[in-house]
Amino acid sequence: MYPGSSKVGDFEDNNKALSQKKKIVMLAKIDLFAECLMQAVGSRFQGHDIVSFSDPDNLLDGNLVDVTLIMLYRMPPKSFPAILRTIHEFHPRASIGLVVENAEELDPSIAGFVEERLIHGVLPLNLNLDVCLAAIDLRARLGAATEIR
Repeated sequence: MYPGSSKVGDFEDNNKALSQKKKIVMLAKIDLFAECLMQAVGSRFQGHDIVSFSDPDNLLDGNLVDVTLIMLYRMPPKSFPAILRTIHEFHPRASIGLVVENAEELDPSIAGFVEERLIHGVLPLNLNLDVCLAAIDLRARLGAATEIR
């Protein structure tokens, strides 16, 4: 389907035999857009393993190392405090990006995490795919310690 050597796993069975490559993780409720985005990311970032989960507890897997970016999509706002604690504890160098339908209509509780810089970037779905992939590339390369203004 796509040339290259990026491993793109499905949502339920993708942490088996992960390589030692850097990883981009999508934590999302399963839908067609999430699947398509992961395929596009996998074709663009062939030097990374692209891993997707629907259950935040999968972030605790000891085999999931060298994570550069964790993208959150369609996760319940009530679960954000626990998800962010898990990410900061188990993947402190990972940048955290939030994929949203409309950045102007961001849930106020989630907007607070963005303002506090616990979430490092917001990626609206209305962006052109090239712009979206460029933003993902920037977040993955810079990591959590670098702030983009």
